[in-house]
Amino acid sequence: AVGMSTRILPHNFKELLRAQIKILEDKRFKLLPDFPQGGIMDASEYADGKGKVKVRAKLETDGDKRIIIREIPFSTTTESLIASIEAAAQKNKVKISTINDFTTEKVEIELVLPRGVYAEDVVPQLYAYTDCEVSISSNLLVIKDRHPEVMTVRDCLRELTHQLKETLRAELKYELEQLENRQHWLTLEQIFIEKRIYKRIEKAKTEEKVFTEVYAGMKPFKKHFIREMNDDDVKRLLELRIRRISAYDIAKNRKDLDDIVAAIKKIKTKLRSMVKTTISYIQGLLDKYGKDYPRRTKVDTFEVVDKKSVARQNIKLNFDKKTGFFGSGVKGK
Repeated sequence: AVGMSTRILPHNFKELLRAQIKILEDKRFKLLPDFPQGGIMDASEYADGKGKVKVRAKLETDGDKRIIIREIPFSTTTESLIASIEAAAQKNKVKISTINDFTTEKVEIELVLPRGVYAEDVVPQLYAYTDCEVSISSNLLVIKDRHPEVMTVRDCLRELTHQLKETLRAELKYELEQLENRQHWLTLEQIFIEKRIYKRIEKAKTEEKVFTEVYAGMKPFKKHFIREMNDDDVKRLLELRIRRISAYDIAKNRKDLDDIVAAIKKIKTKLRSMVKTTISYIQGLLDKYGKDYPRRTKVDTFEVVDKKSVARQNIKLNFDKKTGFFGSGVKGK
């Protein structure tokens, strides 16, 4: 058996909606991950969801001796990040005097540096040897047509946009069906009352005769029916209360029918242009919720940290005046 795993990186809700509009308009678009923790991301190897991204913590230097971590990389926690810094310090990869965690609702980790060590040197060491920089692979493995398939972000969003359009179409068709059912009933009710068809059943002595009289009385107005009348419709007409025959209810019936006809026309217009309808739906979501979803992760391109170079910054060099030797293994006097 072959193991399969899926890792879909989070994306910005507002950017996804905008991309869906681009898809419906048949325009080009690009999507990059956006992480709730923020941080800084290099997505040059993202490959539309088939590659990886590098994410860095947001480091601020406060003078030469203090580094403040305000945002942490996706997949880490403040605890795991601090643990990685402590582990690097124990291995003498990074020189840190004190670590203070002031995190509450917002991340704030303070790194205090020892004498002779400066922030500009420690920052690249943090990226090189701790979880202040992490590499996160993306594997958008989905089940499509009952089979596993690795898709790109763009192809996946195109599929989802098509599904959205068809879902909206199905909802509109259902709403149309409900309105037409209501229109059918109100039309029958209007004819039954306004044309006084109910008068025909006053002398009918059997249920069969009652049904026959209703069908016969309604037949001349068949061209106004929304669909064919059946026995269930007749039963419902016969259950109408006498109050429905009043002038007030007749007027209300006509208004209800006019409202339904207008609503049906509106839905049919939407169904004739599902692309426009779907764009309008998405734009409504953007207008309502867009302001709540600003991009949190800054997109940038990182320079590769040379671990050998930053490692050399941690090597203590001495000069022995007596022998004239200089190096890391020399004891200075």
